[in-house]
Amino acid sequence: MTKTLLMSATDFEKQQGKLAKLSLEVHALARLILVEGKTATVAAQEVGMSKQLAAHHMKRVKALLEGYPASWVPFDEWMPDWLAIETRARLKEETDKLKKKQK
Repeated sequence: MTKTLLMSATDFEKQQGKLAKLSLEVHALARLILVEGKTATVAAQEVGMSKQLAAHHMKRVKALLEGYPASWVPFDEWMPDWLAIETRARLKEETDKLKKKQK
């Protein structure tokens, strides 16, 4: 995992509403990476998790910080082209609804 853009401690604290459902371990990981600028490998070691698990958790943290609901999950599967077209269209509708709600 590459180094993430840093944020100030104040900015991180302002985002606590979005990160409220994270475990204390994941919250500590996010703070180490986002505020203190540690690499995912170093931060993972400090909180006692593998760097692969840290990368997984940081994808979720970034999604939450970008405003995606906690119930949304990443999706990567092989499917027929027609189904991919339908799925992308539905995803666009849901993303547009989410953006309107956030305004």
